[in-house]
Amino acid sequence: MASGNTATQNYEWIIRLPLHVGGESGIPVSREQIIEHRERTNREPDYWLCAGVVVENPAADLHEARFKYSTMIVSAPSKEDVLARLRDDCLYPAHWDVDNAEIEPFISVIRKGIDPPVVDGNLPAK
Repeated sequence: MASGNTATQNYEWIIRLPLHVGGESGIPVSREQIIEHRERTNREPDYWLCAGVVVENPAADLHEARFKYSTMIVSAPSKEDVLARLRDDCLYPAHWDVDNAEIEPFISVIRKGIDPPVVDGNLPAK
């Protein structure tokens, strides 16, 4: 007899997420928004696998960088679930252009651990 409990299969998704402030120098969101976003992502460690920003040129810190878009890898059952989660984030709609996001299935072949980034120490107090 089949069990009534069926586990949902999660897949990895790679996301290329345009920003509404393309090309603007420095961090395009407030310190409070970054803290709120990071607190939520820390509560969802099985969802957020990797995230960052693509910049136009190498930069020593975020304030010198010219942002092109955000990129991330997440674990979710479907593309629709990914879209729903992105639209439920404090960075949407003001900063993330979710309607033009590229979301594709992804299979990681090599993954190395990284130290948590020290972002908050570099943020301006606003």
